[in-house]
Amino acid sequence: MDGFEKNNLFERENALAEHELTPENRNENQIRLATEVYKHFNKDADTTSHGAHNDIMMFWVNEKYSKKYKELEESDEFKFHPRLNGDIFKITMEDMVQFNATGTLPE
Repeated sequence: MDGFEKNNLFERENALAEHELTPENRNENQIRLATEVYKHFNKDADTTSHGAHNDIMMFWVNEKYSKKYKELEESDEFKFHPRLNGDIFKITMEDMVQFNATGTLPE
């Protein structure tokens, strides 16, 4: 499994956040995106500690990204967007920041 123990969640989350591992499902994809969005707004933040993982996920929830992610997945704009075409693994940090702010996706 790409050299990572599947049952070691902390190690796996770090690998997802650092793009050393490809997300396998919607939850892992949110971990990847949450870390990218968090880094976008907190450029010098450590994202590798246990405390940082908690901070990142609290940020994801408190800033409504979790809710917007679900709304995005269910939107027709996402399903028919020429770049995304309904594929959750193609969602970028930029997509999430804009969708959270405006409810629309970048071109």
